[in-house]
Amino acid sequence: MQLSTNHITFTSSADIAEIAKPLKKLGIIHFTYMRSYHNGARVYLGNNAEFYDIYLKGKHYLTGNTECKPGLYKEQAILWSTLPNQKIIDDCSRSRNIDHGIFLFHPQKKYCEGFAFATHAGNDRIINTYLSKMDILITFKEYFREKAETIIHQAEKQKIILPFNDKLDISKSLLNDDYRHLFTSNNKAPLTKRQLECCYLLMQGKTAKEIANIIGLSIRTVEDYLSHVRSKLGCHNKTELIIKLAAIL
Repeated sequence: MQLSTNHITFTSSADIAEIAKPLKKLGIIHFTYMRSYHNGARVYLGNNAEFYDIYLKGKHYLTGNTECKPGLYKEQAILWSTLPNQKIIDDCSRSRNIDHGIFLFHPQKKYCEGFAFATHAGNDRIINTYLSKMDILITFKEYFREKAETIIHQAEKQKIILPFNDKLDISKSLLNDDYRHLFTSNNKAPLTKRQLECCYLLMQGKTAKEIANIIGLSIRTVEDYLSHVRSKLGCHNKTELIIKLAAIL
């Protein structure tokens, strides 16, 4: 699909960039916003018009991870690197030195909102920033809605009608996984209080050594706790563990 250069998706990019400027203090250089309606209508806004030009011309909405029916998404955060079809990220983002992104999904009655934040390819430490500063990202959602209210209103008048991506089986992806039962007392093997403490501190960007100093344990004990949690959640490494904890805690 190809939009006119006069479409709000492209003409608003400078204004969106100005609204998103405070994110640069966190190392975030890329921001996009989407509204997906149940009838297939979309609103796309972002601080980089070229991103959506590539996205739409390449018909990535047919396979995109944010293009399923709105009712299938939960209120949660998802790292780009955990989602299927990385070709979209390669074509639209990594080819332009944009990587290590995160989606925040916010389902509402009439539509689902998607907020995307990303940085340059060399800044892989941004993941710790996302986790330790998640409250700032959540606050930014409200800030953006307020500052971009007029732009969003204009974009709603120019909504794009697109087919949903019915090829992605969300039930097998992180978008629809639910691990909350692991934290209930009814579970046969719930996490202990100490394991939960380690998880919360890990989510704040703390290293195993820092966690050990904070709660008065040995580094080996902390590593054992986190290894046990990884096993329960079916995670192969620390990154996968952080991603799944982000959807739970």
